[in-house]
Amino acid sequence: MSTEMATGQEQPPRTGARLPLVQPTLTYILLVVIVLVFLLESLLGGSTNMRTLQGLGAQVNALVAAGQYSRLLTAMFLHIGVAHLAFNGWALYTLGRDVEAFYGHGRFAAIYLLSGLAGGVAYYVLGPRNVLSAGASGAIFGLVGAEGALFLANRTLFGTMGRQRLWNLGILVVINLALGATTPGINNMAHVGGFLCGVALGLGLAPRYQVVWEWSDSGPISRLRNRVPIWIQAGTIGAGILVLLAGIWLGNRL
Repeated sequence: MSTEMATGQEQPPRTGARLPLVQPTLTYILLVVIVLVFLLESLLGGSTNMRTLQGLGAQVNALVAAGQYSRLLTAMFLHIGVAHLAFNGWALYTLGRDVEAFYGHGRFAAIYLLSGLAGGVAYYVLGPRNVLSAGASGAIFGLVGAEGALFLANRTLFGTMGRQRLWNLGILVVINLALGATTPGINNMAHVGGFLCGVALGLGLAPRYQVVWEWSDSGPISRLRNRVPIWIQAGTIGAGILVLLAGIWLGNRL
């Protein structure tokens, strides 16, 4: 791990630096939104009523092909049944707080939304035309991928703890994809698409921490600085958008 220090100052002592974390406010906002949308589903006919779900914007590939591209976004906020909502809500609560705390509000929002869209685009390209799909699973798998990318990018800093988190996340992905492959009604294409998007975005957006020493009257103070320039972060998001547009273009021609 490299350090920086002011010229002419003696080498600062080795000490820990506090991670620059933020409060996960967007995670809580998203949780409130999906619960409110679920209540709206219930009021308008029920969360398992296919006509209600379709009317509120669930993904039906035939309708997306007809030009209703907004369904790729709106489907992320709809859930089919209480168990579906509870599972995704709990996953968003546990994963979202960590990812938002590490990445910050803006990068977290980009990862969540683009990963959710990537899941929808994957289903649009590979899925059937007339089978309805809804849920935040693609976005949540994107959070898994982004958290894994963070610990991979900073494996020296996090050490044993980071390697253990990577191992746990890998097991989580394998178990859930295996369940998705063997359980009817689970959109595994959205899971894979969201996860791959989360990994790719995470590798470009994850902060690469460097210890920086500042000097004060009371002595040296350490802090962590993100070494990734803003243009790389912006380019990562832009590239993600272009890939999604290419996926939509491909889905339109299949």
